[in-house]
Amino acid sequence: MIPEPIEEQMPEFWEGNQNMLVRYWTYLHRGLDLINQAKYWIAGVIAMYVMFKLSNPLWMAVMFILSTPVLIIVGRWHLYKASKPQEFIIAQKGTVLGYKPYNMQIRQLELLEEILKELKNEDIKS
Repeated sequence: MIPEPIEEQMPEFWEGNQNMLVRYWTYLHRGLDLINQAKYWIAGVIAMYVMFKLSNPLWMAVMFILSTPVLIIVGRWHLYKASKPQEFIIAQKGTVLGYKPYNMQIRQLELLEEILKELKNEDIKS
């Protein structure tokens, strides 16, 4: 059975009151995740401020300003460089079945390409 394209699944998973509630729950969940992440950033700056026993609030503003580009650079590095090896390691070593479906998909594509070549050869011969 070939799965339907995602556009054709739109009515089943997007339309209707229940799906609307699920969408809003998803938005709420994502918003809470973002706030939780911001909480750690704010707590980290405040902890550094207290740890260094700084008394001028201007230093806190400077720490926020300086930490922002550092976090952006680290986040970009993680997205572009570290996340792919992490995903590979987790798929290969972190799950019992994770890498087998991937290898199966590769094999299926190889077989489909072979079938297509054979079909084209049959068309040329006929």
